[in-house]
Amino acid sequence: KNIIDITERFNRHGVMIFSSSVKHAEEIMSYLPSEDARLVLGDTDMADRDKIVEDFKKKKFKYLVNVSVLTTGFDAPHVDVIAILRPTESNSLYQQIVGRGLRLSENKKDCYILDYTGMGHDIYAPEIGDKRPAKDTVPVKVQCPKCAFENDFWGYADDDGTVLEHFGRK
Repeated sequence: KNIIDITERFNRHGVMIFSSSVKHAEEIMSYLPSEDARLVLGDTDMADRDKIVEDFKKKKFKYLVNVSVLTTGFDAPHVDVIAILRPTESNSLYQQIVGRGLRLSENKKDCYILDYTGMGHDIYAPEIGDKRPAKDTVPVKVQCPKCAFENDFWGYADDDGTVLEHFGRK
């Protein structure tokens, strides 16, 4: 049913599918149109991987399946569907996966995030509890200048609560 959702229900331009294992990825590939899908694994030859990624960015095929390879540092702005078929307990990894589809691109209005794991991550909640940069830092709220969402980061604030410094994404 998941693959039917991905291939038939959503008529999109670029679909990234995150699978849980090599065997799982190979099974997913068996349901996709072979002329329109490619697979990238950890042991995919780097030259082959580069060619696959380049062809995907040029929109030569629609479905890109991977196993823990293209979660960070991958930029294909046309991606408008992220299908998550692998669970993770890491909120930051989940944010990275979702982020592959949140790049701005001409003629792109939105991106569907299809999460079939049921893990229930919050993409707006940085994990400030993991590492405190200094003993005297406190959680501070920093407003996004574009959307006004308040993000929580470690930082310093004065007695009135005014943020003096923060250690987060800007």
